[in-house]
Amino acid sequence: MSLMIEDDEHLKARLPLLIPINNLPADQQEQMLRSAVLLDVNKKEYVFRQGDRDNWSFYVTDG
Repeated sequence: MSLMIEDDEHLKARLPLLIPINNLPADQQEQMLRSAVLLDVNKKEYVFRQGDRDNWSFYVTDG
């Protein structure tokens, strides 16, 4: 799994598809974009496992 920091435009282009984020006011969407991280996950890699606990939300934007 690797971070893809250079893909800010990729995430920004897909923001209208991310529910419930797309219903937030524009300033809150911008705030979320500033703290968002894109992960490149290869086939058969785990993002999380059943029972894991954290404060993250995951969205599939490609694949």
